[in-house]
Amino acid sequence: MKMEVFEKIYLKPGIHLREICRQINLSIPSVKNHLDKLLEEKVITKVKDGRNLKFFVNISNRKTIPYLSKVESNRIGKLPGFVGNVLFDILSSLDRKPLIMLVFGSYAKNSYKEDSDIDVLLVFDSVDKKIEQKISIINERHSAKASLVYLPWDEFKKKFFDQRDSFMKEIKENKILIAGIEHWVMLENEKA
Repeated sequence: MKMEVFEKIYLKPGIHLREICRQINLSIPSVKNHLDKLLEEKVITKVKDGRNLKFFVNISNRKTIPYLSKVESNRIGKLPGFVGNVLFDILSSLDRKPLIMLVFGSYAKNSYKEDSDIDVLLVFDSVDKKIEQKISIINERHSAKASLVYLPWDEFKKKFFDQRDSFMKEIKENKILIAGIEHWVMLENEKA
């Protein structure tokens, strides 16, 4: 249950106690107990807002990374099976592994349909020139449509801090991190 509480805070920063209770169908004392443990570990923070306490993930604590990994792993597990297969194939077919790999769009928002594309962002130190060819083979193999956006690290980092970049804003709000959680956390900490 502690992980469920953490997941609700991660997916909805600033969520308050009663909202968490409603979403996971637990009593206030039970949720408070889990919140106290998470606060003690310093993986979440709380901010008083009027009479309510709002909870946030403490991205500056490195202990948060395993929690984020577990949440993202659970979210990947909830996707249709073929999506996980496509993502695994993409990762295993790349000679150079990405620094960050994430799913965005309808699958990240949980609003996908049968014919939805699997939108994937890959961030590399340097971009693999053969990536398009590899992806078309994977798409044929799975009869799925993976749409890739790939960026070099420097460009991604620049976009990450650009408040006006609507694409990056969308990704920050709706993403499932597949690989590179530690790089994402590092950027979040630079921003703060």
